Amino acid sequence: MEYFFGAPRMYSDFGSIPFIAKDVRVQDVLEPLSGPPTFVDPNRKPVFVFLPERLGELERVKQAYPGGVEEQVHRVVIGEAPDEHWPLLFVAYRVE
Repeated sequence: MEYFFGAPRMYSDFGSIPFIAKDVRVQDVLEPLSGPPTFVDPNRKPVFVFLPERLGELERVKQAYPGGVEEQVHRVVIGEAPDEHWPLLFVAYRVE
């Protein structure tokens, strides 16, 4: 189950997301977290996806689900070597 922290700029039905993640259940997280996430399905391993403007909420998720794997995804610039200064697209946090 994926929890998408993209609102109000982007939602899970935006553009190619339904095509790319066609077999993935995605839930938009509309409101900023003010505490630990209480909406997580305990029967599924969660993946939390944060757009850059919602990254402040990642710490609350990490506190509730420690030991996950964090992955930053940057915009690729064709023809250039990988660079940590490429624009950040999103951060995924997977709970094992």
